[in-house]
Amino acid sequence: MTRITCLAIVLMLSSLATQAQNYIGMSKDIVIHQLKTSFDFGEVEIDVLDNLKIIKYASNDQKTRKVFFLDDAEKCSKFIVIHNDLNSLKVVKRDLNKNYERESKNTWIQRGIIDYRWQLDKKQKFFALVVTKSFNNEQVTMNVK
Repeated sequence: MTRITCLAIVLMLSSLATQAQNYIGMSKDIVIHQLKTSFDFGEVEIDVLDNLKIIKYASNDQKTRKVFFLDDAEKCSKFIVIHNDLNSLKVVKRDLNKNYERESKNTWIQRGIIDYRWQLDKKQKFFALVVTKSFNNEQVTMNVK
């Protein structure tokens, strides 16, 4: 019984950690494959909105939604993770602080050949994490309403 409880806790924590995965530059097929193999629950939907292809993911419990924006080559150019559970905010911030360089109160930079900006946008009943490329240290943001 103890072994099963430990396994459940490890799986739960690893699923929270994988929410900080960077999908930018991945093809549409790889993003969908990653969603289906990393999260064995939820629904993946492809849509076109104002000539913009997007991939939408929603967990079965509706606590997490992900929206991926695809460029003309059908590669992820930015994505948003929306959490309807404010209880996970502390874990997400801890993971961001652990893995990325904090630029400001709600912005982190993932350094590499290409830098990425992780911006946290907290609202009254949910929070969103917007991930974009950072071009020459210019801030690229998207407001979530």
